[in-house]
Amino acid sequence: MKKSSLQNKPQDDSDLEETDEPENVLVSHSEAANALEIVLRYIEQSENTTSTDIMYMRRWHNIASTPRITSLRQTNLTNIFTPKYR
Repeated sequence: MKKSSLQNKPQDDSDLEETDEPENVLVSHSEAANALEIVLRYIEQSENTTSTDIMYMRRWHNIASTPRITSLRQTNLTNIFTPKYR
């Protein structure tokens, strides 16, 4: 029997490697909240999703959104000049 040329060809795994971003790059709260919002919309429209799945995704979305919202909140002048160790 003759072996096909595909069996002898070495596999190219370069497509499987993730070279887009280094591993030590941190994801911001805004990026995480945006990604989780897309995932939440996706699972809400899926037929195989349970209510528990949606509940957990909403919780993760809220966790990622909370620091983003607090960082956008305007600081009062009294908070700047008042010592925090009272």
